[in-house]
Amino acid sequence: MDIEYLVRRAQAGDANAIATLADQYRYHFWKYAYRKLKNRQKAEDALQEAFALAFSKLDEVDDPANFERWLFGIVRKCCVRMIEHEKHERTAKIQAQVAAEDTEQIVFGALASERIADAICLLPSDQRQMVLLHYFDELTMRQIANAMGLTVSKVRMRLRTARKTLRSRLGEEFDFPKPKPPRKTARGHLLPRARAQSLLWLKP
Repeated sequence: MDIEYLVRRAQAGDANAIATLADQYRYHFWKYAYRKLKNRQKAEDALQEAFALAFSKLDEVDDPANFERWLFGIVRKCCVRMIEHEKHERTAKIQAQVAAEDTEQIVFGALASERIADAICLLPSDQRQMVLLHYFDELTMRQIANAMGLTVSKVRMRLRTARKTLRSRLGEEFDFPKPKPPRKTARGHLLPRARAQSLLWLKP
């Protein structure tokens, strides 16, 4: 059947001509949409959108001989738009998941830190000072012993007692950060005793 004749009839509002044109090009353009979208249902949706759009503005077709090329341009744009929409949805979903995970980590991290701080505050004064100096300010046991006027063995014993107390309050899954190696000066010396003494500002 003459395509140019059908286009002119369709432009005049002939429903049968419109249906015939749709049938004429449906499978040809569906294959194109399927290659682009890699999904049968999405290809069908894109084609329906494209045909609905095309047949709503047939008056834009100045030369009926160019109808197929004009229709192909609309189908292609609908496929591209669907691909871009899916990319945007995937990106938004990933961003939402990342935001949710970050929020969850922040909340749980804050709660965990608050529990640890509360448990440390309940320790006896000397044990609390030792825990903070050793595990958070990274002083060695010898530095703490020198600063507090104790032996290293007493510092070790009190830290062990503090660890047992905290684990009993926080659960067995709780663990302490591993102290980093003692910090040194540019010449390779350990930080002076005054450094340890200056950190003993904690209230009893």
